Amino acid sequence: MTITLVALVVLSTATYRISKFFVDDFLFNKIREKIFTKFPPETTYIGYFFTCYWCTSMWIGTLVTLGYILSSTVMLVICLPFAISAIASTISDLR
Repeated sequence: MTITLVALVVLSTATYRISKFFVDDFLFNKIREKIFTKFPPETTYIGYFFTCYWCTSMWIGTLVTLGYILSSTVMLVICLPFAISAIASTISDLR
């Protein structure tokens, strides 16, 4: 199986955006706080997972890759809005 450059960019930027959602975004704050109450990030791997981009992106990237292997078209359609959001937020941060 081969992957095009466009697919690689879409999947990579979507992985970045989804990881950022879990680690940083306001919309995930309440869920993250509940997780941290039960699994403190300083002492548990589960809690730490939601503070570390490297950790989160590796697992999200693995799921995105498996999804792409199973159905490349469906995974690209799912990931495209996340990729567009990642690019838009990056551009917004530049100003």
